[in-house]
Amino acid sequence: KGKYSTVTGGFSGRAKGDYSFVGGGFCNLASGLSSFVGGGYNNIASGIASGTGGGIENTPEGDYSFVGGGCANCIKGTSPGSFVGGGKSNCICTATCASIIGGYGNIADDNGAVIAGSNITSVSANMLHANRLFLKLSDLPEADPNVDGVIYRVGTALHISC
Repeated sequence: KGKYSTVTGGFSGRAKGDYSFVGGGFCNLASGLSSFVGGGYNNIASGIASGTGGGIENTPEGDYSFVGGGCANCIKGTSPGSFVGGGKSNCICTATCASIIGGYGNIADDNGAVIAGSNITSVSANMLHANRLFLKLSDLPEADPNVDGVIYRVGTALHISC
């Protein structure tokens, strides 16, 4: 047991990192300094100040990373400050501050990448990656806002400001 660490319930939970916490569940491990596992089954939070809310076999290894839930989601140790909301078999492998909202089979390898959908591999840093995108036409600006990259409309035609 880590110094000043706590396991409050469940079965076979271990809080090995100093100042770490396991709330409950089965076979969960909080081994990183100040790491957290809320519950679930066989989750391992090994990064510094990393955590997982629950789920099954989630592994936030990156420092300051978090997996909300789901199944078999990972944040590798080379990916600090990253987030996986849920889903299944999603992995942030070598990206700093990347996010996978959910879905299935996603891989983030680019810094600051955001993935929403399934079976997507990031292709560029600081970019939203999605299977589909919905924009409500009536909510878009009706004139060029003169801000690079902002989508606007003229009638029903879409344009990108540059």
